[in-house]
Amino acid sequence: MVENNKEKRYSVDPDKTFQKSIEKAIKLTGDLTIPLTEITKMWYKGNRSMFTLKGPGKYKDISEKWKKRKSYLIGSAYPINEFTGETKEAITNASSRSAFNQIVNKQSLLLGVYTSDLPYAGVNQYGYKNRPARPFLLTGAEQVATDGQAKAISLYTKILNKYVKQATENA
Repeated sequence: MVENNKEKRYSVDPDKTFQKSIEKAIKLTGDLTIPLTEITKMWYKGNRSMFTLKGPGKYKDISEKWKKRKSYLIGSAYPINEFTGETKEAITNASSRSAFNQIVNKQSLLLGVYTSDLPYAGVNQYGYKNRPARPFLLTGAEQVATDGQAKAISLYTKILNKYVKQATENA
């Protein structure tokens, strides 16, 4: 998430498995454009899962009053993080004007949304006063599945390892 020209960073790799794979790939190839492009596509695709929820998922549920109002206004109380469709568009469509995705120096990947386009993004991500946090910027399926984050990191690591293997075999 890029907020007021400041980056908010999240750790989704506590045992550093993914980081070690990145470091190895950089050392052996120097250019991670191909696997980072594949990871970017998977990230956007993975984020679609949170917009298929027919209930609160891992979030604290919304109030009965808001369920009724939201259902009246847009036809359904769920998914929780969807109202106007702007958040969904920003995190499921890489070409959205609110989406932020950039490969830096062929070695780093930045993914997120421009909060200037989605002013309520910070409230959803972090919560505010009596409104609980309902983070939408993670690595995809962990919004629905409890082990989704670990699966995503494992999959991203496999992409990097496959790329390194192919690059070193062709060298």
